[in-house]
Amino acid sequence: MTTVQANPSETGSQTSHQTAIDAAVRNGQLLMFQRNQPLTLVSNLVIAPVYGLAVWQGVVGLDVFWWVGAIYFITAIRIGIYLRLRGAGGAQGWPAWALKSFVGGSLAAGLVWGIGVMMFTDTADPFAVGISSFFVAGMISGATAALSPLMPAFICFAAPFVLAFALVVLDDGGDAQVAMAVSLFVYACGMFWVTSKLNRQISQMLTLRWTNSSLVAEVIAEKDRAETASRVKSDFLARMSHELRTPLNSIIGFSETIATGRFRDKGLDKYEEFAAEIHDSGRHLLDLIDDILDIAKIEAGRLELEDQNVDLADAIDFAISVQVTHAQAQGVSVTAIDVDPGLVMRVNERALRQILINLISNAVKFTPNGGQVTVSARLEGNPRLEGNPRLEGNPRLEGNQSIDLMVRDTGIGIPQDKLLEVLQPFSQLESPFTRQFSGSGLGLAIVASLVGHYGGEFLLSSQPRMGTTATVRFPAARALTMADLVEGR
Repeated sequence: MTTVQANPSETGSQTSHQTAIDAAVRNGQLLMFQRNQPLTLVSNLVIAPVYGLAVWQGVVGLDVFWWVGAIYFITAIRIGIYLRLRGAGGAQGWPAWALKSFVGGSLAAGLVWGIGVMMFTDTADPFAVGISSFFVAGMISGATAALSPLMPAFICFAAPFVLAFALVVLDDGGDAQVAMAVSLFVYACGMFWVTSKLNRQISQMLTLRWTNSSLVAEVIAEKDRAETASRVKSDFLARMSHELRTPLNSIIGFSETIATGRFRDKGLDKYEEFAAEIHDSGRHLLDLIDDILDIAKIEAGRLELEDQNVDLADAIDFAISVQVTHAQAQGVSVTAIDVDPGLVMRVNERALRQILINLISNAVKFTPNGGQVTVSARLEGNPRLEGNPRLEGNPRLEGNQSIDLMVRDTGIGIPQDKLLEVLQPFSQLESPFTRQFSGSGLGLAIVASLVGHYGGEFLLSSQPRMGTTATVRFPAARALTMADLVEGR
């Protein structure tokens, strides 16, 4: 069974909007970083042995092999992470460990490169220092291009071998080597600044992309809503032309018959029958106009409701009595069950009656011969029970927070894709040219608006061919205690 809510509370705020932007930017950064991974990983696999060969003289060859092996081992792990995350970043997003694995892999590679620079940079040999500085500068440049989407990954990768080179040369190098180290450090700082700026531009680009996508989605949604509203209005005009013409034709036709005296020889009984038809058609026309005026007042915010103390049991009995004749003619039973005794609400009596009448009328209309409609009212809350002997001791009063009015039927039900549609003004399930049930399509919309006026919720639960349950949920604070009634609140 599907349930829809007619009066959802407003969600979303500036904080949640910013959170959505941050999540979209982070998702985009991870996706760009992942796409750059193949170039980064292949570069490590190629550059490591080239650097090892360049510094082969003057070092123990076995050390070079161990170091290149370590680079390959770390790169193999990063390749495994890349393959596992391939295809991530779509509708399901990234796993929580993705960012940590990217940053951790970059840090591990940076540390191994730093160890290599410390091991293979012979400060006594200007050529060895030059080779190391050349490779360090090249690695920084490559990292700027490939790792700029994630600034933490760039820092974790580049900082270890830059600092390692600077410490080795400054600690034991000559003037030329120190000058080279200082120059490289300045170059590294400049590339850090460039990478930081690239990272900010990427973030701004991703933010703009997300904003544009949101605006496009909003425009499409507004377009769909406008088309739906236009279609609903067109359907309404078609329905109203039928609904208004039918009683008007009846009124005009029977009144003309009376005026011309065509059936004068049939006696008074025939004219009484005509007068009854005119009266019924006039009442039907007045009901339609009242519905249209009510929804217009509600939507314009001009409906003024003065609250009174209303006994729910009495209001339910009144609403059933209004519909009982129509229900009996259709072969449908309407009964009140499970109504909390002595339950009094602070609401407008006419508004509450209209809510109940509309719901019962709608239930009867769509329930076939032999079906049932039941009405219940329960205080699902605990508002100031002290001193209220009519409500105390009822086990249903504990632990909840609302007054629930429920109208259940065993009718034809509502398809899942139509549940939201039937809550819109002038909406009906059938085409105006093929429908079997009369009405303006305003009943449920009026109920939803009146319930929303009191800060309540209107819920529809339905299953085709199984029936529908309409639940009106008022805040429990509107229930009155005996003390309230004695004090005249």
